[in-house]
Amino acid sequence: MRDTIKNLDYFENRLRFLNTSIDEFEQLIAENINSEKANLRSGYLTLLGYYTSKINCIYSMGMPIESIKSIYPKYLDLFSKTWNKETGSYIQLVVTVSLGILIDMTKEQINQISDLLKKESFQDYFIDYLLHQIDNNWEIRTDKFAFPIPYELLNTVINANDNKDAIYNLSIYLDKEWYNGHSDAGWYNSHKSSHDIYTGYWSYESGALAKLLQLDDKELKNLPYYPYDLVHYNN
Repeated sequence: MRDTIKNLDYFENRLRFLNTSIDEFEQLIAENINSEKANLRSGYLTLLGYYTSKINCIYSMGMPIESIKSIYPKYLDLFSKTWNKETGSYIQLVVTVSLGILIDMTKEQINQISDLLKKESFQDYFIDYLLHQIDNNWEIRTDKFAFPIPYELLNTVINANDNKDAIYNLSIYLDKEWYNGHSDAGWYNSHKSSHDIYTGYWSYESGALAKLLQLDDKELKNLPYYPYDLVHYNN
């Protein structure tokens, strides 16, 4: 177990529900793929939500990272079919890029994200920074954070003087900013819901930064929201 809020039985039940829901929706979409009346984007968005929850659940309950890596291509395909800069979730974009970094996504998957952002003409310093670190051809086109709260504080990690300062600043982000800064997210306070919608709280972007900057992150290992095992996958 990596999560400390719910127990294993809870996550096993949640994962069974998600797997059943995914199977049902994938079958429904397959049956209606050629229908002119079908709202496929709505179906894809629902599936993306289920896959996002499944990834969180898998990580929270302590399953191998390979389980996340194996479903990331399907997750990314759904993301690519649904995300746009007008109505797409910025948090979902951050999760998509950060998870890709943590599981060592392929060059083709990097291009899949890059091509989408080019098509959408979306600019954000943090996303640009992450992509530039894994693809030198990706240019940092702006110094502005599209969503300063809570992400702008990560600039103090990126530009820290040394490992000690970077770790300290990242710990402040995790401890003081990350959860409260997402108070408008649909998953905020989900652990208090009576409908068993909670799948774990994980700041994947914190892990992605730590991996990219090669931080000595042992001090963060037991800090809430920090995906330590993902950071050290294949390391």
